[in-house]
Formats: sequence, structure tokens, C-alpha cells
Amino acid sequence: MPRHLTPIEVSRAIGMLDGGIRQADVAVHFNTTQSVVSRLLNRFRETGSELRRPGQGRKRKTTRAQDHFIVLSARRNPNITSVAIRRQLEGAAGVNITAKTVRRRLSEVNLVCRRPQRGMPLTAQHKRRRVEWATEHQHWGAEWNTVLFTDESRFGLHSDSRRIREWRHKNTARHLGHIQEIHPFRGGSIMVWAGIAMGRRTQLYICDGNMNGLMYAQDIINGIVAPIAEEMGELTFLDDNARPHRTREVIAALENHGINHLRLPALSPDLNPIEHGWDMLQRALDHYQPPVQNLAQLRAALPVLWNNIPQESFDNLVRSMPRRIEAVLEVRGGHTRY
Repeated sequence: MPRHLTPIEVSRAIGMLDGGIRQADVAVHFNTTQSVVSRLLNRFRETGSELRRPGQGRKRKTTRAQDHFIVLSARRNPNITSVAIRRQLEGAAGVNITAKTVRRRLSEVNLVCRRPQRGMPLTAQHKRRRVEWATEHQHWGAEWNTVLFTDESRFGLHSDSRRIREWRHKNTARHLGHIQEIHPFRGGSIMVWAGIAMGRRTQLYICDGNMNGLMYAQDIINGIVAPIAEEMGELTFLDDNARPHRTREVIAALENHGINHLRLPALSPDLNPIEHGWDMLQRALDHYQPPVQNLAQLRAALPVLWNNIPQESFDNLVRSMPRRIEAVLEVRGGHTRY
């Protein structure tokens, strides 16, 4: 395939041709074909310019007004599909275009189709408390290095994670080997608890049943957190506002060990970086080989996978706290990208 010349090369080629150098020699000099050199010389003789004539291109199927209709439809209803926009435009203006053309028009104004971010409903009171908490800790820096971020999470035998992708040939999506089977009742699950801090993590505690205040005080605070607090010398224990975390036994256990307690505002998982740690653990479980088949195997696999997560990944999550605080203040307590 012949190589097209840059504007600078075209100018040099025209100069060489005017100097009496043969077209074949010019083509060899610029590593292209003689036909390319011949066309640029003819263009220069016809137009007196070295620049290429602007091409007409394929005529657009939509007018500016129709383009505006397409963009306005998507902005007014972000959940509308390109097929629905095409039908609306066809009904309003009688224009027969494809859904691909609709998507192309939206792409021209940087509108792309993506899965919406999910978030819990936040009331005005929730937002106000999130802003108050973020403002109170806005100027924290090294203080975050002494915080133990803790939380519970639940892991099931059969994950419906949409992260898993596969390579397959076209038109084979419904072949048996390419269908991810999901059990209606998920085959059971296990609740776990853990904490992360700068340079350390707790063991993964597997709850026997649901977490309650007595279990939280005895097994978590006394059994896991207190030894870490004694080792670190200075520790701030962070958890959320779940009911088992607010019992008298828990408060008494924290006071007995002299542990500072930092409680998150309600509905604020984006202010607890361990949430992304659970996501790392779930992805590791999704790719675990061989896949777990029962709760006993799941119970054995989770602690191993938790310990295999690089500590640097947890440290990066802790370092993100100032950015999380800024994000909450920027949206006035609303949903953030975290």
C-alpha cells in the first residue's frame, strides 16, 4: 500500500520535481510509489497548492435539528435506548436511520452508554451528617495511619458478579459451555469480619451465624482489636452504625481497652475503604480454582484469599481517605465515585 506524504514531504517533493528530478527517483527517496508523486504534481499544477482538496465525504443522514433532537432525548431521559430514540425520531420527522447512527450522534457530543453507578438513597439528613463528618476530618493527614477500618461482609457460594468475562466465537453466547449458571437460592453464604490499617490487616473472622453485640464485643473487640491496639500503641477503631456495634457490651469493651472509637455516618460505605477490600476478595474468589463447591470449602478458601491480597493494595485504600473526604464535600454529602 503506498505511503502518503506529510505536508512537509509534499513541499520537498514539489521542489525536487521543479528541480528536474524524475518522478521515479522522488518516489524512491520518500519510500512511496510513483503514482502518489504523479498525483501530487498534477494537483499542484491544477490548483497551484500543495494541499489536498477537501473531500465531500458521505452525506449525513440527519440534519442539525435532528441531531439536536437525538441529544435532547438522551439528556432528558438518560435510560432511553438508541432504538427508542430512533423510533421517536422516525415518528416525529419521518427519518429512517439506524440505532447505530443514533449512537454515533450521541458519541459526537461525548454521550456514551454505561452501566449506572449504584448507591443507597440518601435523605437530606443523611447528606448533612456526611458533610459534618467530612468537615470534622477534612484536615486529617497522618492521623489516618492509626485508624483500623473495619466492616462485615457476606460471601456466597454462587456469585452473580458481572465482572467475569470470557473469550468466545460469534453467535455462541447460548452454547452450554458459555452460560454462567446462577442458582436461585445461591447455595448458602458466610458472613465475615475484618479490618485494614496502614501496614497491617486483621485476620478474617468468620461469623457463626449473624453478628450480634455479644459476639462483636467478645470475639472482635476483646479477641482481635485489643491486641492490635496494644501492639500499635495508638489506634482509632472505625466501624459503621450497625446495631450490633452500638450495644453496651461493645462500648464497655472499647472503654476497658482505652480504644478510640470513630463511627461513620449512616449510609456511608464510600467513607470506609475496606469496602474496596471486599471487592478485591470477591474477585479473588470468582477466579479461585478449583471453584468452591460447598460452605466448608468456602470457609477454608476465604481466609487464604484474604491473606494473599498484597498489603500495598490495602495501604493505597487507606491513602485514599483525604480524597474520599474531598469528594463528599464536593457533592455536599451526595453520592461519590467511591
